[in-house]
Amino acid sequence: MARRFLLIDGYNLLNSAGLARDRYGPGEFERTRHRLLMTLALRLDADERARTTVVFDAALNLGRFGNRQQTFELMTVIFSPTGVDADSVIEELIAKHSSPKQLDVVSDDQRLRLAATRRRATPVSSDAFYEDLMDRVPLAPEATMEQTATMPQTKTAPVPASTIAPPVAETPRPVSNVSDKEIGRAHV
Repeated sequence: MARRFLLIDGYNLLNSAGLARDRYGPGEFERTRHRLLMTLALRLDADERARTTVVFDAALNLGRFGNRQQTFELMTVIFSPTGVDADSVIEELIAKHSSPKQLDVVSDDQRLRLAATRRRATPVSSDAFYEDLMDRVPLAPEATMEQTATMPQTKTAPVPASTIAPPVAETPRPVSNVSDKEIGRAHV
């Protein structure tokens, strides 16, 4: 069976998880994103997490994340650059993915669902994905950490070539300038 890749619209999934709010107190928005990522980390196994990319808006609202792209519990987490929304980043990643038939795009955004369908990727409703995720038995936090103990977990950890995310730019740049080489086309 072909290995599946997950490309997740982070804020869309926050909404489906019931974590989104109209207003956030100081540091609350960052904690909410972290809570969503921990939920994913505790319910996806290490192999699934290594093939998961979560994209958020808010390059200027990185909080403790610091970098536009990083690894969190094996998942690639990307914050869109200044002046570029997360949907545009996700659309670019769909367009550049080397195995789109193996790609599940988690979003309720019609634009992203259409982009996924055009490339023969599978659009997945955020609500349906979240329901399926919550039906899984959570991994013990210790098991999650044991599975990732051999992987670097720093903010500046290099992202494996098998991910679908382009590397972080030193300065903001339009997403359309991302080259095929930067995306890591060595999918198996």
